[in-house]
Amino acid sequence: MTGLAASNSPGVSVVGAVFRGSLAQNRMRTALAVLAIALGVALGYAVQLINETAVNELAQGVHALSGEADLEVRGPRAGFDEALYPNLARQEGVAVASPVVEVEAKLAGRDDTLKIIGVDVFRAGSIQPALLATVADRLDTLRPDVLFLSPAAMRSLAVNVNDIVHVQVGLADVPLRVAGQLSEGNSQRFAVMDIAGAQAAFGRLGRLTRIDLRLAPGVDVAAFASAMRKQLPAGVDAITPETTQAATASLTRSYRVNLDVLALVALFTGGLLVFSTQALAVVRRRAQFALLRVLGVAPAGFVRGDVLLRAVLEGHAPRRVGARLHP
Repeated sequence: MTGLAASNSPGVSVVGAVFRGSLAQNRMRTALAVLAIALGVALGYAVQLINETAVNELAQGVHALSGEADLEVRGPRAGFDEALYPNLARQEGVAVASPVVEVEAKLAGRDDTLKIIGVDVFRAGSIQPALLATVADRLDTLRPDVLFLSPAAMRSLAVNVNDIVHVQVGLADVPLRVAGQLSEGNSQRFAVMDIAGAQAAFGRLGRLTRIDLRLAPGVDVAAFASAMRKQLPAGVDAITPETTQAATASLTRSYRVNLDVLALVALFTGGLLVFSTQALAVVRRRAQFALLRVLGVAPAGFVRGDVLLRAVLEGHAPRRVGARLHP
């Protein structure tokens, strides 16, 4: 029997032939098992990658829109009375207050919307410099029918400077001229216009969406926000930009959990498929294992057969089959 285990003995070629034949019969099942595991790993990695990308994009968007604001005073979707703005601007500890109007404008002739942000250019320059565009005619920043688009919005709408963008307000069609491009917003679609023009064009006269506050140096943000909340009307709250980012990220948590569960299901299915494939292969190869034992292969050789399977699947030469079956 010892002679059958030698590398040059005729029995080795028989052992190699038995194993090669077994691998050829289970090639499709093995390929499906490997594919299922690969899909599960790829899905899990994709979920993680998408999650990180979405959070990063959200952080960049919040930073671009809030700038250097320490607090955001936000109200309901319909906004709040703009009379609150001068009261907050005169508060002790407030360095700069910037009023903002946000509108999701329906694009005429299209099914999507465009986020339009109305700002006071004299105030926004101190808190939100990313919302200001460099233009040849500075009066364009004060004209009520002028827009400044982010790079992502320019690409999405396929427009250039001096083109007209039509937005639908009720039953009316409001034309707005693109006067320039913002420096920020490579991935966020939004536009900026004068706050008075936004209020007039979209029926928001006397209403604000939020007020961005930058506090004086040395002022405790948490203590200031807590004291301010007692003076704010119902439905209006003072929050930090980080809180807004966290609240928005939590909205997608269930979506991310579902994707993670799908990735785990794919991995479990792949593992179950591998287990069932190997168990079925062992049952079907009992006669082959008996033949190998008769030829002198020790039980340890069966374990090395699994290593041989991986080697064959990775493209190793068939001539090494016999050498890996030494007892």
